[in-house]
Amino acid sequence: MLVRHDRTGSNGPTVSYTRGLDLSGSLPDGPTGAGGIGGLLARTHGYSAGNWTTHACYHADGNGNITCLITNQTVVATYRYDPYGRPLGSSGSLAGASLYRFSSKPIHVNSGLYYYGYRFYSPELQRWMNRDSIGEGQAGMNLYRSLGNSPSDEMDAYGLFTAEEEECMTRAKEEYRKCRKMGSDIYNAGLNKLLDLKMACHLWCKERSLLFQPFCHSACTSAFTAGLTGLTSFVAGWNLGCLDALGVQMDACLDRSDCPGLYSLSNTPL
Repeated sequence: MLVRHDRTGSNGPTVSYTRGLDLSGSLPDGPTGAGGIGGLLARTHGYSAGNWTTHACYHADGNGNITCLITNQTVVATYRYDPYGRPLGSSGSLAGASLYRFSSKPIHVNSGLYYYGYRFYSPELQRWMNRDSIGEGQAGMNLYRSLGNSPSDEMDAYGLFTAEEEECMTRAKEEYRKCRKMGSDIYNAGLNKLLDLKMACHLWCKERSLLFQPFCHSACTSAFTAGLTGLTSFVAGWNLGCLDALGVQMDACLDRSDCPGLYSLSNTPL
């Protein structure tokens, strides 16, 4: 976990933020992973004599957008957004105090801009406020476009999402869909085969003696159940493999190690 503090001019802590693993499964301590999106765990305030008095736990949706804070089983803040992060409503005693909201990023309340580390994002304009420093070669013709205009399907960890990455991730997701379809085809084909074998088994049992038939039919049913269990387990493993492959491909799409000139200002946030 990572713990970060807001402090006064005299270095006294006022608010503490606890972070865990983000949507990528990594800590937000460098230009990798999901940049802390979905990794907020708690907000703590009320510091006195070395102790904190009030703790609120963050809850987020599948895209890492903060939806509520809970203290002692009481909801103390709720947030609602449109797909591009424009606020649709908020409520609760901590709704205004907590500055981490859409994409788990901090908001500048007076301007309504979210800070992603390298660029500021405007949910009202649905775009970045400053152009992509890597230029049109990688970012595409629109240097201010955010999330490939598909905020429900994509995320941008630091405000550096490029057209090249978008194309790479689109290909990765298409491969994932093909992989899952193959798993579905395998299951359907296997199920049809098991049903054919079960029917053939029961027909064979009907030709046996009356004394033997009950045991025979029971064996057919048991064999079918065992086969179905094995098939289901196989396809579940297949689908998990598809998901693992997608994760590897996504990481490769976002690997910036071969782009030493990608970050502005000597590889530090704006």
